[in-house]
Amino acid sequence: MSSHESGVVSEPLEGTVPGTIHRISDQPSAPGVLFLHGSGGRLLDRQARRLAEEGFVCATIQYFGDADGVPNDLVEVPLETIERAIDRLATHEAVVGDRIGLYGGSKGGELALLSAARFDGIGAVVSVAGSCYAWEGLTQEWRVTGTSSWSLGGEPIQYVPFPDAEPPGNTIRSYYEFALERADPSTVESATIPVERIDAPLLLVSGTDDRMWPSETYAETAVDRLERHGYQHTYRQLAYENAGHSIGPPGPWLETLDDDDLRFGGTPNGTRRASNDYWLEVQSLYESALRE
Repeated sequence: MSSHESGVVSEPLEGTVPGTIHRISDQPSAPGVLFLHGSGGRLLDRQARRLAEEGFVCATIQYFGDADGVPNDLVEVPLETIERAIDRLATHEAVVGDRIGLYGGSKGGELALLSAARFDGIGAVVSVAGSCYAWEGLTQEWRVTGTSSWSLGGEPIQYVPFPDAEPPGNTIRSYYEFALERADPSTVESATIPVERIDAPLLLVSGTDDRMWPSETYAETAVDRLERHGYQHTYRQLAYENAGHSIGPPGPWLETLDDDDLRFGGTPNGTRRASNDYWLEVQSLYESALRE
């Protein structure tokens, strides 16, 4: 177990999914929140520790990459991995309540929506710079694979395939936009995450200058789907001007931002404003939804 100046301690998440628990060691039992990383494979420990300071029990997990028991690449990652992590966190001795929160960033935001639409026991969902579509899987070298990023019951989840031609502009964002333009409408529909099935309040966060993928448009598509299906829970979409793909909780990292750090969009000031504001909304959602 390792200690931090904030009073937060970290320990392994015991079970079949590799991960870490962050919590205040001497606090009574508290609600749990599971954090899902993006395609870079780096655990969201900064986000988890920051929320743990507010009195939550937070778990970060490795669902692909260089860890035992998980796929090496972002290819047909079993959604059952997330289900097991949800169950493990919910039954942890430090966690109270029968519903946990989900927080996903980027590709993890896609995964958070997918998981929440399929599994029970979830009390609130935050998707930051995520996607409303399931996408084709990629290797760690960013090579396409001809199958889904995700699987369920041993079968690949329906996905939007990447094009075999260079998109106009040849940027990462244009690649995603080009893929949607070229995909058959029925394919896009089947790959659209059924967010209306989520049985929990929902927060969608994006920057209007996201240069990784058009997360603002994806959030708008998700909201449209919620409205068309008469979603029964509260939901909010937050879109921040002059922010890009890098929105995270307040901390020292924000004070040293410069343009070189923001290759996926946004300005330093815009990213600071977005990060400070959205984090208040994240805390408010988890407080209201999980501390009933």
